[in-house]
Amino acid sequence: MRVITAFALAVLIHELGHVTVARILGVPLISFSKIITGLSMQFDFSRASFFREALVHLGGSLFGVLSAALAALLGGRFFLTYAGISLTFAAVNLLPLSSFDGAGILAALLSAFFLPDTVWTIMQTVSAVTLIFLWVGVIWIELRVGANIGLIAFACALMVKTFFEEQGQGLSSPGL
Repeated sequence: MRVITAFALAVLIHELGHVTVARILGVPLISFSKIITGLSMQFDFSRASFFREALVHLGGSLFGVLSAALAALLGGRFFLTYAGISLTFAAVNLLPLSSFDGAGILAALLSAFFLPDTVWTIMQTVSAVTLIFLWVGVIWIELRVGANIGLIAFACALMVKTFFEEQGQGLSSPGL
């Protein structure tokens, strides 16, 4: 139960980070919904600079890392569990996979230099290459350490999220 509560809190603080940074930067939140692989938020980036868009994408992981540091300082079983989960969640969200924060950051920064079609092509390629490296890593770990159904399920969920889930222009985070 402690792990589930810590994970739910990590997701909540992550999403709160996006909303807080968006509010500070004047980027409106259009919608917030639960999807099969997590939570999804749509922001109106039409009047935001590429830099502001990247900051909104970064906000979730930033809040996750800061809250993990605070939790680690507090100590105790729950807070240390939360810190580990929050740091992992922040790192995963920074992967440049389609619909993850890392892809949003990279796409926003590339948009300052390239046309949308070029950015889309680059992002699809980066996402596919990242997923291939993840799968190679998972297979290597499986062969080296032994079967870990959780790791395989995680890699499968990333593949589903990356290639089979409807892609929007919002933010989505794996979990819940």
